[in-house]
Amino acid sequence: MNDGDDGVSEMLGYAILVGIVISAIICLTSGAAGAISSAVEEMGFAEAGLAMRSFAAAAVNTAYNNNTCFTATEVQVPAGYELLALDASDDIARISITCGGQELFSAREGCIRLQSPFRSVTFEGGGAFSNDSGYIDIVQEPPISVALSYGASTLYVNLISVSTESTVIRGGAPAILYARADARRSKIVSVSPDANVTISITSREPGGWQRYFEETGFFTAGKGSAITATIGGITDVYIDQTTIQVRPL
Repeated sequence: MNDGDDGVSEMLGYAILVGIVISAIICLTSGAAGAISSAVEEMGFAEAGLAMRSFAAAAVNTAYNNNTCFTATEVQVPAGYELLALDASDDIARISITCGGQELFSAREGCIRLQSPFRSVTFEGGGAFSNDSGYIDIVQEPPISVALSYGASTLYVNLISVSTESTVIRGGAPAILYARADARRSKIVSVSPDANVTISITSREPGGWQRYFEETGFFTAGKGSAITATIGGITDVYIDQTTIQVRPL
């Protein structure tokens, strides 16, 4: 083989080597792009969860203290998400409480919700729930509980309804939610411990409510956006509903 042939061989070998390296880089980059995209989506979902947890805590504190002055909570709306503020009259969320076929209480709730095409975090009724493509988690427990005292079994239902100008805020920047206590109503009803008390809820996140009620000792049933939670042995039902006015900016 002459010198010219040696030069061609070296160039051919170099071209093959460069091709192999480029192919490896393309493969690595393609795989990394998927991993990076997935990591970014997970970070956005975690950020949405933290933002809604922060707002839920502020909302509960506002309702508990009957704070009639507006307080601000910054809510980060991740890229690819939108923030929905839905007035009680515009949302499907509602709750009713019955005992022995008699209605004791009913109310519409409204919600504050961060959502993307596959994930969401929702504040509703005083609780907050996350939904990761069907996997439900409780971000903040709803303020509904049963307490025993001196032989009496009391069901405590503390609800928070949302009054707002229904709006949608696109993601990529923080939003400010101003909230204050707007109205309040309370009642206590004595019921027969032989009759079951049933809480019926229509919700955007029925799975979150159902999971919470089951963990609290209720018997539950659900279909679509509606669930029922039933419990026996209750002697008194204490209901406290606070409507918070929310101004999103």
